[in-house]
Amino acid sequence: MERLCPGSRGTGFNCMKCVDANRAQFTEACGEFSDSDQLAGEGSFAVHWWCGIGWPESAAVQGPITEYCVEYAPIKEKTPAGDGFSDYLSCNSDEVDGLLGNDPRNPSCVCIVYDDRLLAHQTYASLKEDCYVGEIPWVNTPICNCTGQIPASPLPQGGNPSLNYVGRAPVWLPYVGYKMAPWIEGTPQVSSGYNYHFPKAAMCHDGEAIGT
Repeated sequence: MERLCPGSRGTGFNCMKCVDANRAQFTEACGEFSDSDQLAGEGSFAVHWWCGIGWPESAAVQGPITEYCVEYAPIKEKTPAGDGFSDYLSCNSDEVDGLLGNDPRNPSCVCIVYDDRLLAHQTYASLKEDCYVGEIPWVNTPICNCTGQIPASPLPQGGNPSLNYVGRAPVWLPYVGYKMAPWIEGTPQVSSGYNYHFPKAAMCHDGEAIGT
């Protein structure tokens, strides 16, 4: 892949343009592959992973899981996410690919997307407040606007605390990643931790004391 498309690894849809221009050679080497956000064809995982688009770029079944200890500066005001965390942003995902043409080497973020809201066990009533305002190209899932943001947009606007502070969203069992449907209030659920996002603006500065 590097020989046919030098320097294109991880450049998202720009990489896919090169792959499509050389489809015959890639199909011969990798097998049939899809230009959609799904894994039909034995070559789709390899091509999508190389280009850095869709879910495969972070599929744990194909790579290691690493734990990090991260210090964060909390928001002083009370927040819906609790403990000084901002509202979660979905970053470097297939939904960001569809909305922005994401570049994994310089990843972008959007306000928490439909699938991540389902992982957080949001109910249909809650989802109706922000979602179902359109469909994300390529992944064909509902667009969700940022909660409480004016003007309404799926993209965080200037002044949104999520751009400057670490955010989180809960993850619950049963895990709905394989059966994407809103949680029904009152049905059993077990807390399973959080998903986090780490905005560039919240990064520690050179020489800044940490661990204090």
